[in-house]
Amino acid sequence: MKFKRDDKGELVQRQVETAGSQHAERHGDSQPEVEEEMADDMEALEFETAMQNLRQAVYNDLKIPEHPIEVNQFNICKLIQEGKLKTLKLQDLKAICTTIGLTTEGSQARKKVLC
Repeated sequence: MKFKRDDKGELVQRQVETAGSQHAERHGDSQPEVEEEMADDMEALEFETAMQNLRQAVYNDLKIPEHPIEVNQFNICKLIQEGKLKTLKLQDLKAICTTIGLTTEGSQARKKVLC
């Protein structure tokens, strides 16, 4: 079969349409299959949208703390970075734990070190 080309070297529109129709006839392309694929795609899109909304709702409910974390007058992030959290007085540590709702275990008094 000869292909007629225009002055740009491209196939003429009529031949492109004919070739597409012939291809569809040979391979049995039909409209119901296309509609079924589109329905599947729409269902997948709806599922992905629902999942994205669920992820966003969970993320919003997590209430992830923003940095720096400040409790009372203490910048916890800075204290940890500088290694000064362990030098705080026991009273201050108890106040921090109470403020952020942490429970402490064990003895609440400082233990004496025996030499």
